[in-house]
Amino acid sequence: MQFSNKSTAWLNCQIGYRIDTTNDSQILRLDQQVEGDDEKIWLKVHTTLQTVAQRVASQFTPSESVEKFPEFEEKIRSGVLHEHELMTEGIDIVSFTCGGLPR
Repeated sequence: MQFSNKSTAWLNCQIGYRIDTTNDSQILRLDQQVEGDDEKIWLKVHTTLQTVAQRVASQFTPSESVEKFPEFEEKIRSGVLHEHELMTEGIDIVSFTCGGLPR
């Protein structure tokens, strides 16, 4: 992530997602899009997480991200959980936690 002062850091986090199995046509489209490769689904989830984390980090300095870590983490969480674009593809991010402060 790059903060508002242009310095960078890594954020160790865990994310959980599931495939919505209630819509057969949606599952078929997703499977065709990723060609049956689960790694491509993970890359979609990872890219979404990176985008949201970068958007949030750009609103903080490194010091602020530490001082206001609960707020920082919550902004990322609320941006990725049940993210609309992924949900339209049948992918639902259902959990997000940080394993510590940005480093």
